[in-house]
Amino acid sequence: MRKSLLSLFLALGVTAAFAQTTPATPAAPKENAKPALKVESAIYKKLDYFHLELTHSNWMNRPDSLKIKPLSRGVNVFLAYPMPLGKSNFTFTIGAGISAENIYYNGAIKKDSSGNSYFSPITQSYKTNKLATVYAIAPLTLGFKTKPDKFNHSFKCNLGLRLGYNLNTHTKYKGNDASGTAVKYKNLLLPNINKFRYEANFTFGYDWFYLVANYSLSTYFTDGKGVAFHPFSIGLGVVGF
Repeated sequence: MRKSLLSLFLALGVTAAFAQTTPATPAAPKENAKPALKVESAIYKKLDYFHLELTHSNWMNRPDSLKIKPLSRGVNVFLAYPMPLGKSNFTFTIGAGISAENIYYNGAIKKDSSGNSYFSPITQSYKTNKLATVYAIAPLTLGFKTKPDKFNHSFKCNLGLRLGYNLNTHTKYKGNDASGTAVKYKNLLLPNINKFRYEANFTFGYDWFYLVANYSLSTYFTDGKGVAFHPFSIGLGVVGF
């Protein structure tokens, strides 16, 4: 009797041991169960933070006697924050940064007896003559991306405005004066420079690179106080994070 009971307890112990070590069979997934979410930032993929643009700068409607050299150039650096419009492919972007231009030309800014600004052509020989400007800018654009859920791997198009405020404008000249004497000077007292600039902006590109075009809707000089010409620029931009 004792041997029978001992055999029974040993059999139950072995069975319990196997039951503890044998893995449980996983439950069958429910038909409507949602897949586990992948831990990553969808917003991070959609944001284009840092922009750098190199452009050729020029003037529209300038006097015929005023010649702009091909090496006239500009650089725009700004941070942008695109905000997706719902689940669509469109975004609204705001930003802030700096825009600087160097215009190499054959004129000098002067003021007539009425206080209006005009350009006087330089007739003597010179080595360098440039007009430099620096603006604080705030881009406001509506954008479209073919693949809004992919970081940069898509075609991108933006249309909008860039608001600018003039921080500095000056000229630099190195050459001869009217009497033929070699001179070098920097002029910070330029009359009637428009403090504000409103530019129409268009960009189109793919991945990291894009083409950019800007056209100033405002004139370079204050309205009614000088030649009514409009700055514009075209160039290449790169976007990163």
